[in-house]
Amino acid sequence: MTWAIDYPSVDNFLYPLFHSASIGDDNFTRYNSPAVDGLIDKARATADDDERRALYGEAEAVTCRDLPLLPLWFGVQYHLVNLEKFQIDGAVVDMFGEPVLRMFRPRS
Repeated sequence: MTWAIDYPSVDNFLYPLFHSASIGDDNFTRYNSPAVDGLIDKARATADDDERRALYGEAEAVTCRDLPLLPLWFGVQYHLVNLEKFQIDGAVVDMFGEPVLRMFRPRS
C-alpha cells in the first residue's frame, strides 16, 4: 500500500486515508474517529488558511496518536544536474519531486 501527494494540501492524506466516509475506498484500515471526522470536515469548510492548517494539525495529531497505519518506508528521489552546462535560477525540484525545468538555462 502506497500513497503519494496529488495536490499541495494535507487533506490529500487525511481525508482519503482517515475519514470514515472513505471506508470502502482508500481508508483500508477502516479507521473511524468522530473527532478526526469533525476536524477534517471543519477544516474543509474553513476559508482562513491559518485556522484550516491548525484544524488539520489537530486531526493529524489524533491520527498519529491512534496510529491506524504504520509507515514502513518513504521514497527519496535524486536528481543530477550538470552545472557546467546549466545555470539554475530557482528550485531544482517542486514539492512533488519533479524537476522545475523553467529554472534551467543553458550556459553559453
